[in-house]
Amino acid sequence: MTSTVDVTATELAIHCDDGTRTIRRITKQPLTQTEAHRPANSIQSPHDNEPASRAGECFNLHVEEQEIWLQRLPAEVRTQARQLAAVLEELGCADPHGWTRSEIEENLPQLARYRFLRTLWPRMIDGWHDGITNIPAARRALDAGASRPDLTQLARAVAYETVFAMLQHLGDDERATAEVPSWTLAEISRTGHITGRQLDGLHEDLLALDPSGREGQDLWSW
Repeated sequence: MTSTVDVTATELAIHCDDGTRTIRRITKQPLTQTEAHRPANSIQSPHDNEPASRAGECFNLHVEEQEIWLQRLPAEVRTQARQLAAVLEELGCADPHGWTRSEIEENLPQLARYRFLRTLWPRMIDGWHDGITNIPAARRALDAGASRPDLTQLARAVAYETVFAMLQHLGDDERATAEVPSWTLAEISRTGHITGRQLDGLHEDLLALDPSGREGQDLWSW
């Protein structure tokens, strides 16, 4: 399959043989950086077998770029950025510096967003690995000869779609008017005060936080 990618300040369009997938950004701030990666089971890159020293050079370059960015910040903000990255790394974030840079440069509550999102897969999606027999209909299907892995995959896929739809709904009040109240998911400080920053676009990062690293590919595999 052949695919091309078009990127603008507000939209990412992936053109494939079977159609176009479009992702639109929730925030209005311009893009400051883009990052591409291949799924775990994609075609091998010709660079995958390069010597380990080359990989080390790339890692060192990334660290150097991050340090250059930090040194350009005011001292107080630089300290805040280091602390933020350390907390994200401790929480298991695969790209703590990227999330930190987004929070500092775009003023997005990325630490709060990450903390909210990281619990959704183990609690609401992957929990069905062991919970399928709690559903009477599933037990009847198993007794009738249905595949347990298939039923588990079905339950996890439905759970994922439900979580994704709810996250999207949280930030999309289509009928909001001045006459009726609406809703938002907001960041609060350590002391419990509202910071004024909203946790928008949560559905956009749900796949990326799949703890298996497969970004949900196993939910729709045959």
